[in-house]
Amino acid sequence: MRRKKINNRDGGQHNSAESIEYDKKRTIFLNSKGYQVIRFWNNEINENIDGVYEKLLEYINSK
Repeated sequence: MRRKKINNRDGGQHNSAESIEYDKKRTIFLNSKGYQVIRFWNNEINENIDGVYEKLLEYINSK
């Protein structure tokens, strides 16, 4: 079975109440279509790419 995954890179603009609510609704919609959304902050990718890779590998190996 093929897994459907969306990696989302979020910047500071996603930290407002409005954006958090929008992202939550978007994630619920995508989950209902069979996708799993994995979110990372921009600074997490820029400052800790090894940690990001580790989380992605954990996801891949957990299924």
